[in-house]
Amino acid sequence: MQASQQPTDSLSTAERLVRLPEVRFLTGLGKSSIYDAVKAGTFPQAVRVTEYAVAWRKSEIDAWIAQRPSAAEPVAPPPVKKARVAAAPARTKTRTTATRKTAHRAAAPTAKKRGATTERKART
Repeated sequence: MQASQQPTDSLSTAERLVRLPEVRFLTGLGKSSIYDAVKAGTFPQAVRVTEYAVAWRKSEIDAWIAQRPSAAEPVAPPPVKKARVAAAPARTKTRTTATRKTAHRAAAPTAKKRGATTERKART
């Protein structure tokens, strides 16, 4: 074996394929945003790896990132939203309705039910 021979690490090259979680990490975009941008043609196309798996070329992702405006460049401010007018407060039920319901519940016929079960137990 020769000592001067260096192993080639294909994972360290820029032409490696990266899967969706790493693309999301590198770009800061979500899954839907990435696929919408691919559909619109503003993001690199995915490469089919297997029948069910796709990946992106890291060099294309790096080039897409390099095209993004840097933080030092001024960006147009977002449009100012108009203030919403507060709506009138909703009307609530009166207190008399709530007290009527609780007063009606106070005369619960649970005593009859308990008596009926004790009578059944006594019969058996």
